[in-house]
Amino acid sequence: MKIPNPQQLGLPEKFQTWRSDQPEAISNCLSLRKRVNVISMPTGKGKELISVATAIMSGEPTAIVTASRGLQNQYSSTYKSIGMVDLRGRDNYICGLKDDEDF
Repeated sequence: MKIPNPQQLGLPEKFQTWRSDQPEAISNCLSLRKRVNVISMPTGKGKELISVATAIMSGEPTAIVTASRGLQNQYSSTYKSIGMVDLRGRDNYICGLKDDEDF
């Protein structure tokens, strides 16, 4: 699968090119048929950009779950310009995944 460059996807200006493993990771995420994708890569591989690019290319509503408020703040500040919104407070939202067989 041909992955457009970050600028062609409308990502923030600071992202000009992909890191070496990012196009393959995006392609892998897009080819999965599961409702939930998990990216496990070492620090510095660019998981943040992979997840956002995958969301854009899929065209599907996407939730990116972070382990910390700091990381959530990072996503929010980096991608607010392209329409990302920040939803906080897990008790404020119903999760329909609990009984999902594809999860």
